[in-house]
Amino acid sequence: MKLGHMNLGDIKFFAAAIVLAVVVLGLAAGAGTVFYPTQEAAKRGFSVDVDAAGKGAKKEEESDIGTLLSQADAKRGQQLAKKCLACHTLEKGEPNRNCPNIYGVLGGPFAHRADFTYSSGMIAKRKEKGGWDYDDLFAFLAKPSAFIPGTKMTFAGFDKKKDIADMVLYLRTKNDTLPALPAPKPKAAEKKAEAVPAENVKP
Repeated sequence: MKLGHMNLGDIKFFAAAIVLAVVVLGLAAGAGTVFYPTQEAAKRGFSVDVDAAGKGAKKEEESDIGTLLSQADAKRGQQLAKKCLACHTLEKGEPNRNCPNIYGVLGGPFAHRADFTYSSGMIAKRKEKGGWDYDDLFAFLAKPSAFIPGTKMTFAGFDKKKDIADMVLYLRTKNDTLPALPAPKPKAAEKKAEAVPAENVKP
């Protein structure tokens, strides 16, 4: 078939072939977009920074010890303290077990029992700080081995601050004189409100 002698049938054939080629190319391009999206398409929508969100949530959950204790439940702490009875005694005048009697611990000195052989870490903490305060108990009950390196205490610690607060509030009752509770710290919003002069506050 010579190019100069194409009849109507030949022209229709070539026209159909061209249309078919255009359709095939269009479908191929569309499939590439669906199955192999471009970088621009991949960026559409929104992403969530899990680490940032997690840190933000954790920060919101953090509270000062005064606030935690103001919301604590000593009766629940008494139930949690049953875990301690396998090794400790809690009442005044009771003998030591594998671990010392802990009556009067809060506000008392580290290594407070003269009739118990404490770890070198506990002795060192007494020389360093003197006595137990609320911060110390919170840190110790969260992870004893981190607060007192070399401690003889095998308990791994409480995971939840709520549990620690309940426990500490209960241990506070095991004392001849109840140690004063720390005051809750004002929230950031309250601090900001206090910092605004009265004359600048709109009615």
